[in-house]
Amino acid sequence: MTTSATIRRAVYLLPGIVILLTLLATSAERFATMRNDFLQFYVSAQLLGTPDYYNEAANRALSEAVAPNAGVKGFPCRPPFQTMLLWPLLRWLPLYWAFVLFEIIAAGSLIFFTIRFTGRNPALPVLASLSVPVAICLINGQDTFLVLLFAGLGVLLVERGRHWAAGVALSLCAIKFHIFLLLPAMLLLQRRWKTAGGFAVGSAGLLLASFAVQGWRWPLELLAVVSRPELNPFVELMPNLHGLWRRLGAESIAPVAASSILAAGMALAASRGSDFGRGLSAVVVGGMLISYHAYLYDPVLLLIPLALLPGQKIWIALTAPPLYWLAVLDGPAGTVGIVGMVAVMMAALTALAFPQLYQLLEQRTWLRANPKPC
Repeated sequence: MTTSATIRRAVYLLPGIVILLTLLATSAERFATMRNDFLQFYVSAQLLGTPDYYNEAANRALSEAVAPNAGVKGFPCRPPFQTMLLWPLLRWLPLYWAFVLFEIIAAGSLIFFTIRFTGRNPALPVLASLSVPVAICLINGQDTFLVLLFAGLGVLLVERGRHWAAGVALSLCAIKFHIFLLLPAMLLLQRRWKTAGGFAVGSAGLLLASFAVQGWRWPLELLAVVSRPELNPFVELMPNLHGLWRRLGAESIAPVAASSILAAGMALAASRGSDFGRGLSAVVVGGMLISYHAYLYDPVLLLIPLALLPGQKIWIALTAPPLYWLAVLDGPAGTVGIVGMVAVMMAALTALAFPQLYQLLEQRTWLRANPKPC
């Protein structure tokens, strides 16, 4: 890359970086009081291997002890292996130092992913720097960037022919298992037996490690926690079908179930063939739509299809900041934001499942914009 090209890219990135740093600076008080999701990660690490791992009262008491000004109720809802992946960082360092190091790891994961896939989509760094979910993820101390890293490693390993290792890397996406529910089906539909084998071995290892550390009852305790309605507050803020129907005032399970079945079917239809990038993109978009628990930091994972499928214009709309700005509002404006986000994801999923139809529509749109001279 020439010096002029490097300077040009830096200029393109500058607005997004300035906005991101401004958002982080305005969240200084939130960081100082630890009013974020990282506090629960840290508390869970202290209770890992004890009977209180899923005990809400014990988690709340420890949260108040280590961060008295946070005002956040402890609500343990993560499988043991998720805590174990960061256990050395979370268990032995003081809270604030652990948080700083965690944020460095999270930002490093994003930078690694962006650098590795910029060759496929030169616009990826700019789109990432302008991404509202990236800012929300950093402010909330979420671990979604680690999932982005593991998914990216899986793609790179598949392309290098290291299919078994790719499956192991992809198994670590179980940190967000509710978004990657369709991943095993995609691997089977594409007949990626070695990758599926590595995925199965990696998943089994995570489960065995969890049982070894937390005992045989942890799945029942976790199920009891995730079944509680308090785990899913502010459903209207969810960028998925669950949030869409709540915004539209449809409280019944029927529209959520019907639309989720449709989205899952389209994602699986898009997984046919041998294109791993298209299959993984369908898994992420479909999983985002049908997930019962997702918030505005989870669309960080939509950088995956942006990286793997740069030729389709619809994917750029997935990062449109105005949709996210609207989504956090109450009333009609918020409804427009969530409806817009879900509509774009459904359109993207349609483009994956029915590429010929998408190409036809794109050609017709181009012809109308560029009519032939008489």
